[in-house]
Amino acid sequence: MTTQVQTLPRLHPRAVYWLDAAVSFAMGVAVAAMAGPLTALAGWPMPTTFLLLVGLILIPWSAYNLWTARAASVGGAAFAVHLVVDVGWVVGSVALLLAYADTITPLGFALIAAQAVAVAGVGVIKLIGARALLA
Repeated sequence: MTTQVQTLPRLHPRAVYWLDAAVSFAMGVAVAAMAGPLTALAGWPMPTTFLLLVGLILIPWSAYNLWTARAASVGGAAFAVHLVVDVGWVVGSVALLLAYADTITPLGFALIAAQAVAVAGVGVIKLIGARALLA
């Protein structure tokens, strides 16, 4: 008797960097352009400038992801930058949720929590593909 095992198709380890580049760029532009309304929707007392800066920071981050996706080889230091930034983003998001728990709106909580979970997921995918990428 022969047993067939179905496996999920494997993505190229660089695919996550292409995705991160595209999403980071789109989110950066959107957050920077909509900083005022997003601050109001989140319901926190942070100045609009905070989200404007977050959006502007995402644009060079998207370029770094694009560089990683296109680079002939990626060293451990470049991968470490990805790991530190992704972990820092998730920790910062959780810190914002905790610091502003009494003022943040349910929509603001959902938006911050959802993007933190998404970034954590992307970080895990980067970790899974690290061996192939760094080889």
